[in-house]
Amino acid sequence: MGRCRLEIDFLPGGSYSTRMKQYGMPALGLAAAAAAVFAVCAGCAARPAGDEVVTPHPWEPTLGANPRFSKELLRVFYDEDQWKTVSAREYDAYVTFDAYVKDDRTLRLRGIREAYPDLSMASLARTYAAHARLSPITVGSHIPPSARVHVVFYNLEGPNRRALVFAEQNPGAPVVERHGGALYLSSFQF
Repeated sequence: MGRCRLEIDFLPGGSYSTRMKQYGMPALGLAAAAAAVFAVCAGCAARPAGDEVVTPHPWEPTLGANPRFSKELLRVFYDEDQWKTVSAREYDAYVTFDAYVKDDRTLRLRGIREAYPDLSMASLARTYAAHARLSPITVGSHIPPSARVHVVFYNLEGPNRRALVFAEQNPGAPVVERHGGALYLSSFQF
């Protein structure tokens, strides 16, 4: 009997999509596996879209004050004077995505982890997040490495609008244990 890999994407609004790739599995076995996945997912309680990913802000809206952004990660890209400027600058919005790192260094965005002040910038943030590239670091597993992509928007009401995109593989791991290519930073003017 062959093997198959199931990919499930949970989408906003409580829906989901599935893809199954077969490796030497007969068509009947694939259909049975798909039916089993549908039966399992039909009983899953999906997270409702909207309010749960929108985050109230109890701190001042800067990279330095927001505890959700890794200061150790960002300091890798800036010297001390640049970091003081960047960390004190107020942002207008941000969207954070969970993702998988694919073998070709691109990211497969799974969904929105968090958004501030609302989801209005989510589609534009997804466009910029798709530009991120990370080198996959695996330990011989077929499970793709996880990543987190942050898109931070500045000066949305002014003429010089900017988006800062930074990504990290294996979020939560100490920065000193990460290898080159496991971090990404870029800036876009729009």
